[in-house]
Amino acid sequence: NPNRSVLELAEACSEYKDRVNAVASWDVVPYILNYRRSELPVDFRSPHRVSKQVRNDSVTLNRALKTLMEKHPKLLFVEFCETDYYGHHGKWQEYLNAAHQNDQFIRQLWKCCQQDPFYKGNTTFLITCDHGRGESLGVHANRGEVDSKASWTEHGKEIKGSNQTWLVAFGKDIQHLGEMEGGRTIYTKQVAPTIASILKVPFTNDDN
Repeated sequence: NPNRSVLELAEACSEYKDRVNAVASWDVVPYILNYRRSELPVDFRSPHRVSKQVRNDSVTLNRALKTLMEKHPKLLFVEFCETDYYGHHGKWQEYLNAAHQNDQFIRQLWKCCQQDPFYKGNTTFLITCDHGRGESLGVHANRGEVDSKASWTEHGKEIKGSNQTWLVAFGKDIQHLGEMEGGRTIYTKQVAPTIASILKVPFTNDDN
């Protein structure tokens, strides 16, 4: 990846030098972050895997908690991938289970931060995903089974609804507004510059 992520930009600043970490379930993430060029530490290896490319999200959670407690990064990127994996494979129940599991994992990460004086009252969480999914569940009316070829398993310009996704923000300097919808459109391309703004890291349109 020739582009520089906001993690790499932060790592280049003296305040964040050696205080940026990434923990990921998907083994493509190190290449997205160009970990060889950026020299960012990316934790992604494990024998416990959902597939050849995706390790168990529970492993990623434990590695993220360990990173928080032992390294105290000022910027930590955590990537879970089981929802994406099960979604693409049309495994509806596993998809729901993974989403529920991720909710609990986020709770554990937040609880860890609230119990650590280094992070308590000084931490912001931004949570989102890189794409939505199609609107059709493709359930067979006569069998109640999910059609693995239905549009909910895919995303892209031709899949209606997959351009819609969500973002959760809470923590330091975030207003408590609850669940919101409507209003002006927010784009995923705004996430990186928002992180840069929170960290006071220089960011231009040429980055990312």
